[in-house]
Amino acid sequence: MMKRSALLLFFCLITLINSAPAETAQTNGGSTDSVEPVHTSERLPETVASPADGIAKAEQLLKMSCDFYRSLNSISGQLTSDTTTKKDSEVTHKMHLIGFEFERSKYLSVKVLKPVHGGVAVLNGSNASFYNPKWKTYAKATINSFDQIFQNQDFSFVTDGVLSDTLFQALLSDDPYAGILKNRKIKSYDGITKIGGESCHQITFSTSDMTCDSYIWLSAGDKPWVRKYTPVRDCPINFLPVRPGPVTQLSINASYDRMRDNYAVRKRALKPSASSKSATHLAGSAGDDARQIMVGQRAPKVNISTTDGGKFSLSRVRGKVVVMDFWATWCGPCVRAMPVLESITGGFPKSDIAFIAVNEKEEPEKVQAFLREKSLNPLVGFDKDGEVSQRYRVVGIPQTVIIGRDGKVKSVHVGVGPNFKDQLTKELQSLVSEKK
Repeated sequence: MMKRSALLLFFCLITLINSAPAETAQTNGGSTDSVEPVHTSERLPETVASPADGIAKAEQLLKMSCDFYRSLNSISGQLTSDTTTKKDSEVTHKMHLIGFEFERSKYLSVKVLKPVHGGVAVLNGSNASFYNPKWKTYAKATINSFDQIFQNQDFSFVTDGVLSDTLFQALLSDDPYAGILKNRKIKSYDGITKIGGESCHQITFSTSDMTCDSYIWLSAGDKPWVRKYTPVRDCPINFLPVRPGPVTQLSINASYDRMRDNYAVRKRALKPSASSKSATHLAGSAGDDARQIMVGQRAPKVNISTTDGGKFSLSRVRGKVVVMDFWATWCGPCVRAMPVLESITGGFPKSDIAFIAVNEKEEPEKVQAFLREKSLNPLVGFDKDGEVSQRYRVVGIPQTVIIGRDGKVKSVHVGVGPNFKDQLTKELQSLVSEKK
């Protein structure tokens, strides 16, 4: 299985904030209306005497490229990450465009350019700053080593976690060769290929943690940049960590463009807008992350269709305590929490409490069939486009938001801890006892 970093271990991660809108195309009669790739490729003739000679040639080319990266004091460029999932005739495509600037051992700036309003991360010495423009919230951290920033949950959050599949960390490290060959083994040299009009050496890797091969393209010019990296190509989803949605194959392409090296880096500090707020963390499990900024604020608007054929909005339940739970059928902790929430909220008069289970981007028919199968009967609202989850800063589910009679957020619970039932019951008892 492919190893991916998990921001939170006790609840299901979903990339709902800053995630690129999916573009879906239907195939008919064998034709695909999908988004064009960032680069086109054209194979040029190039031969080696034997597979062993090919591997030796690939090793030499890779070492040359890694030595080149290691010799650079500063690097900047743009990284395009394309992710495509396929199931039968349905193709879903997501793209991130990231600009970066790097000075060895001193400075790193990463900004998500697409989708718009993407996150920003800046490391200057040991001082790291992270900014989410959608939330207008920033966080700071002390980083003791360059590699440590890639383990930081806020760095993964503002970059949507896409850098883990791009060789980005390995290429900027002090030993790129070791980083690239971690869990990989050179399988073959595949000759010269045209990538975006540029001649590149293509190398295939086998990987120790999954069954699908990966591929890298190195510029054949004077500067052996990594131009493209494909960690998976039409790889069966069964071999990967479980991900939401009805997908069967996964492809990821990372392309590097507009590369520049050995120049004087102008170190820019992260400057949030004047209206931005500070948080200990942008995303996390400690209960002190950016979602807690909502507490004490008026609850964001909600207007969604529900399983009973009606609509749910906070204005319709004004004067009641509202329990809003964000969930999905594929999330195990969500499913385990649902009966608990039904039991707790069902113990209060309906005139005092309203419970709404906000489903994340699933088809109503699938959700209703799931509820029947599990003998669950909550009122479910459908957040089809993810707007409600964005307003409520949902990063991982289940996330349970408690809204008081006054329409203000009273608490935010992420995940389901061992004392969740008792804690939530006490909170609701206290809020219900308040005057209408």
